[in-house]
Amino acid sequence: MTGKPAGLLTVSGPGVVHGLAGLANAGTNAWPVVMLSGSTARSNRGKGGGFQELDQLEAARRHAKGVFPVTSIEAIPQAVADAVTLAASGRPGGAYIDLPADVLHSRISPTEEAVELDKAAAVAPTLASIQ
Repeated sequence: MTGKPAGLLTVSGPGVVHGLAGLANAGTNAWPVVMLSGSTARSNRGKGGGFQELDQLEAARRHAKGVFPVTSIEAIPQAVADAVTLAASGRPGGAYIDLPADVLHSRISPTEEAVELDKAAAVAPTLASIQ
């Protein structure tokens, strides 16, 4: 393995269940991995009617160094930066980012997008800083 952080993208529910094996393997073998998964809209959580609903945060918490629930589209860059940094720091392992459906379907204006991209560039770890 290269020692560089890798990404694992899954769908909600069953996709997360399958991805947990990779997340656990990352921790066991000290591989820096960030797992990103879609999840049920926050307004539907815990009601039993969410599409492929599973308490993904709790499931991932058992196999990851850290879990990052995203609550807004603007929070995505910081969550990614924090997850990559955590996955690659100290003893490498897995980190989990939870992306609820309502966040994934939200929109921002082109002006806000430019601001958020600038913020993301400012917080993004460099490869040299995480090796």
